[in-house]
Order: sequence, then C-alpha cells, then structure tokens
Amino acid sequence: LRVFDEAGNEYDVSKGFFIVKSKGAITLQYTYTEVFSGYTKEDSVVFNALDTNKPFLMEIIDIEKYFINGSEYKVPFVKAYAYENDVLKEKTVEMYIGATKYQAGETFIPSVNNNGDMVELVFKCGEYALYSKSIPTILPYENLELHVENYFVVSEGNVSFHIGFNLWIFLKVCCNIVSCFSGGYF
Repeated sequence: LRVFDEAGNEYDVSKGFFIVKSKGAITLQYTYTEVFSGYTKEDSVVFNALDTNKPFLMEIIDIEKYFINGSEYKVPFVKAYAYENDVLKEKTVEMYIGATKYQAGETFIPSVNNNGDMVELVFKCGEYALYSKSIPTILPYENLELHVENYFVVSEGNVSFHIGFNLWIFLKVCCNIVSCFSGGYF
C-alpha cells in the first residue's frame, strides 16, 4: 500500500495506518495477489479529505481493565488532532470523572460504594467528547474485612482474577505465595 496527497507527497504507512495532513485528494495505491494462481494487479482509490475543525483521536487509549477502589492511577497521555487553516495541529485532551477534570500525568483515585460499580471516564478536547469508557471497580474491603472473592470477575462466561496491590500484600505477608502469580491476571 502506498498513499499520496494531491501534491505527490507520500505518507508513511509502515505502522499500518496513516494520518491525513491536508485536505484534498488522497490516493491509495495498492497491489493485490490471488494466492492460488499468483495473479497480481495494481489499482488505486482516490478520496477527498475534507477540512474539519472538530478534534479527533488517532490512537487507542490504554486504560486499565479494572480499577481497585482507593488505589492511585495516572491519567494517560492522549493526543488529539484538529485542522486549523488547512494544517493538522496537536490538541490537548483532558479526562473527566463526573465534573472533575484531570490532565495527562495527574493521578486520580477511583471511589465506589459497591463492588463492581462502574467509574465513567470521558476524554474531551475542548467541548468535544472524544472517547468514554466505564471501568468496573473492585472493592477490596467491606466492613473493614478483606473480600478476596471481589477480585474474581466473571465476564462473558470467563472467570479472571485481578491481583491488586492490597491483595498482593495480604498474600505475600500472610501466605508467602505471591511468587506463583507475577502480579497480573492468571
């Protein structure tokens, strides 16, 4: 696959995607081969990239699968882009939990009342919500008692076990069995 803008500049597609940096005609040239006969053909498709002032994401946001209530997490660095005067510009993305705003690199502490309650994260660039995700939150203690069963999560018929820092300390100190799980899912 080769990609060109209307001025003939070629885009880098080595990572499996490309970023359109200007409006106008974009040409995708591709070669395909039929596996059994070996027949090969080259073709191209032209599309028109439109100017927009709305920000957009070009990457997947890396977020925890589960949160541990009361544990500290860092807000990921997320880049958004928007066109200004036909030039692609990088924009600031902020994360919200409810009405509370967080900047990239800041820490936040999820807080829920019940095991499995969701924490809703919303990533915004200015007034535009770019991405949102609800993260289930594990409540390790209830009535001052450790509830190990809360670390077991059933999802789509599969049971996974999330070992958080609180449980890791408990297992290390009381049972000396942490070495059999390396701090993740098993």
